[in-house]
Amino acid sequence: PSMQPLLLLWLAFGVGWSVGFRLTRYNNSVFLGPGSSSVVDSAAFESPSETPFSLELKGQILMDDQTKVYEFLCTFNHTSFAFLWIQGHLVCQDHNAYESNTGNTDNPLFAMQGWYPFRLKVMYNGSLSSSSSSSSSSSLSSLSLPRSSTIPLVRGLIRWNVSGEVSDIPSTHIAHELPPLESRRSNLQKSLAQGWGSWLSSNLLAITRLPESSTVELDLCSISLDTCLGPIFIQNKDWSPQAKVRVGPYTSDHSYVQLYVGMVNTTLNVSIEYSYTQQQQQQLQQQQQQRQQQSNAVSWLDIRISPIPADCGGNCSDFFLGVSGRFAWYHSGHVSVSESSIGFKPSGLPLETLSVRNSNPGEVSRRSGDGSRLEVTFDKGVVCLSTSPELDDDGTAVQKRIDERKQQTAAEAASSTKELRGEDEEVLRALRAATMWHLISTPVEEGPILPVSRPWDHTHHPKHVDWKYSLFEWDNFFAAYIASKAGLIEYSISNLIQIVKCKTAAGFVPNTCGGGSKSQDRTEPPVGVMILEKIIHDHGGFKQGGEWAWVGSLLIDDLIEWNNWFMTNRVDPSRSLVSLGSYNIERELNFGQGNEENSMQSARFESGLDNSPMYDGDFYNKTTHQMEAYDVGFSALVAAESLAIGRMLDALDRKDEAPQFYWRAGNLSSGIQEHLWDHERQVFANRFINNDSFCEAITPTSFYPLMVPGLASEAQVNSIIHHWLFNNSRFCISPSGDFKGNTDECYWGLPSVSADDPSYPALGYWRGYVWGPMAQLTYWSLQVASNNGTNPVASQARMALAAQMRELMMSQWKRNRHICENYNPHRTADTSDGDCTGDQFYIWGALTGLLSLEEGDSQQ
Repeated sequence: PSMQPLLLLWLAFGVGWSVGFRLTRYNNSVFLGPGSSSVVDSAAFESPSETPFSLELKGQILMDDQTKVYEFLCTFNHTSFAFLWIQGHLVCQDHNAYESNTGNTDNPLFAMQGWYPFRLKVMYNGSLSSSSSSSSSSSLSSLSLPRSSTIPLVRGLIRWNVSGEVSDIPSTHIAHELPPLESRRSNLQKSLAQGWGSWLSSNLLAITRLPESSTVELDLCSISLDTCLGPIFIQNKDWSPQAKVRVGPYTSDHSYVQLYVGMVNTTLNVSIEYSYTQQQQQQLQQQQQQRQQQSNAVSWLDIRISPIPADCGGNCSDFFLGVSGRFAWYHSGHVSVSESSIGFKPSGLPLETLSVRNSNPGEVSRRSGDGSRLEVTFDKGVVCLSTSPELDDDGTAVQKRIDERKQQTAAEAASSTKELRGEDEEVLRALRAATMWHLISTPVEEGPILPVSRPWDHTHHPKHVDWKYSLFEWDNFFAAYIASKAGLIEYSISNLIQIVKCKTAAGFVPNTCGGGSKSQDRTEPPVGVMILEKIIHDHGGFKQGGEWAWVGSLLIDDLIEWNNWFMTNRVDPSRSLVSLGSYNIERELNFGQGNEENSMQSARFESGLDNSPMYDGDFYNKTTHQMEAYDVGFSALVAAESLAIGRMLDALDRKDEAPQFYWRAGNLSSGIQEHLWDHERQVFANRFINNDSFCEAITPTSFYPLMVPGLASEAQVNSIIHHWLFNNSRFCISPSGDFKGNTDECYWGLPSVSADDPSYPALGYWRGYVWGPMAQLTYWSLQVASNNGTNPVASQARMALAAQMRELMMSQWKRNRHICENYNPHRTADTSDGDCTGDQFYIWGALTGLLSLEEGDSQQ
């Protein structure tokens, strides 16, 4: 062990790494441009400045003893925001974006040995009012740095406490280059966060330009009601009670976006379209390098708002469009409002002006009384705005460009779906809309992400609405899968990387995370390795030339660590079965905090099925930190993930590591077969430990063992399909996928609990509603059970499930343009006003339609 630090140092410098971090300073607040770069020999910086700037400190850091605990002690002065990531763990921030939350963040780090990526991002926006001096540890209070009374001195100091010894980070333990895969990751994710788009989570009518953060906020107002809609969402009536929203297309390059918005209890309904025009891709890099010196005429934003009908129901004079401007995420710039335009001047970057482009703009627009925004009437019908240098007072050029882009978008969509059969063409459009309308960006994540629902927030007390967002484990893995199937592979990969890198210091991907805060006590259903493997296989595979194989190399060790955590913390070695839990024993042993819950409800949250009747009652053991029940769904998923890890290790030429994961899968499979098959009911089921009885409630998780090749016999596969899946009093999938024989109360099929369960009639969340992730995992189970078509019963079941789930999704998509968090199993959705039973726009609801695309692929 004493030779290990020397070996790690030799490995570092033997391959050409140099001592020190690379510090890059930009003369703007948005990390844009080549900047000025140097190598510094410590984890500290200071920069006297009267003007805004941003800087990055990057490289690697050596933790040379896995038995030690590494606590990072950070002090920042006058920063507007500052974030430090070590191996993806957000260990320090200046708390200008979020309040301190040491109990649920990853600081300290432990059980780590080797060189790890170090990324520090700091921004100063020129305003002392938005900056503060803070430390991640009270032990650093004596190191607070003084404010300057004249020119602000923006400073940062990062030290560490290694198992009780506080010191500077030795220069021998830092290197100034990111590892090659991490550098590739950074380049990809930075390239994606570009251009005008709906990047902010907090308002669908906010159009933000990245990286500048210039933000145009649109608002629809009624004079007679003396009200405006304000920020809007699609999700449900509670979020935007006065708005009715129907989404349209949203292209991957943001070149054409459309949605429809109506104001409740008025005659106002409008189509909102915008188009982002830019140079050809090969010119973009040069454009960004030159952007500080030249006009922004190389790219521009066009906006068109069209009342429907054109006369607003004879009442256009009662309505107007509010247009305001600001800079998001505390970034620096000046916004100026005139009678017909808004100017955006990001600090250190060129001016960009958004102008009203109607004929006689002075007759339709004015500056509001407080001067904060433009107010544009609908008296003349269509309203056009643009940042284009092609000044056309009547908006003709704006409308022409938008019409051309609209037609081009329709043609491209038709071309990309021409190989699809039947309604699958519209299914693919729905998947693309579901992906793009959820896509957001935030400085606290390395690249664009796909939160499953825009309004949801699991950060810790954000200090501005811009900082709100939420990531969920299996939700975001499925979001990545949907994006990849929708042809949006770069966004899929960025989101996938971020959810894996959300991993806790203990080694598991948490239930929720955001802004550095994480559910430190629990994970959720493990699906990440299977999804990563499928995405890579769909795009060239692991062989040379596979475009995304490098992502497998980047993430495999994180995913192995998660699998190892399951074996240590959730698998009973005596039976090789998983019991759900809620505690972080590694955190307690290394840091004295087992955050947090250690409760039955938190263990239910770990299931991902928060109120499933499988978990009714309280059978949680606070000593073992687990439910006293073996979980069939989780046991099968951990087995399937172990197999996927083995296959990936083989594909990545790490073949000597693969056998232990095949062995794990085999042990788990044997445990499921021996202990969780209920002969009497002919189904796999959860089993209670205290009395060895089977759980009465049966859910689609009982199909998951079929996902593991060879686990179930052909007789078991056929029996569970005939007795349960094809049974119209249980899971209501008709053998032909045509709903034949189904009642109106169990019409669409695959409810989240068997329809003959006593909990089903009342319905509610995971007690009968139909869920996309359950449909996807059941489909994959039937796909494996089909055994390449050699089992006709499983093949028939797979096709029938895909057909019914597609019709379910399309029933809401066609009627409301909604992608449901969950779906009413009743034919007319009579208990939910004919609409979704959960959020009305939640990305994983698109999985129900995606099955049909997968089924189409399997038929080719």
